[in-house]
Amino acid sequence: MKKSFRIFSVLLLMSMLLGLSSTAVFAEAEQPQKCPEFTVGISHGIDGTKLGLSQELPVLVEVYLGPNHKLFKTIPLSYKEMYTGVFPRGEYLIKFYSVELQAYVDQLQVGPVVFPGCVGVGIHARFRDGAPVTLVIVRDMYPEAN
Repeated sequence: MKKSFRIFSVLLLMSMLLGLSSTAVFAEAEQPQKCPEFTVGISHGIDGTKLGLSQELPVLVEVYLGPNHKLFKTIPLSYKEMYTGVFPRGEYLIKFYSVELQAYVDQLQVGPVVFPGCVGVGIHARFRDGAPVTLVIVRDMYPEAN
């Protein structure tokens, strides 16, 4: 009797431990109900020599937030540099100002666009087919299981 009680106690304890740990792991993987932020990566991949300018081609990335497009952040970047950060979800307008040309590069402008929370956003300034372009990639941080 003692032996069966001891085995039963051990099995009960293990089932409780396993049950709690799987619930805790499941709770971590669940998507939060409200995501107030998203992650962003902004990269500068334009070699200025292709445009007859310096290779670094320094730019100021101006990030405007909200429907009134209030300046939220200014990010200085040069060729092959990258910025990563966390921004609040909302409507954005992103402009690239060339320090060397003393002008905005209209072909690189992004938005206005709304970025929701719980996503990863990649904004990549590149040189394609003889012109500067911006590639924007948005990925869900909590993809649904198939």
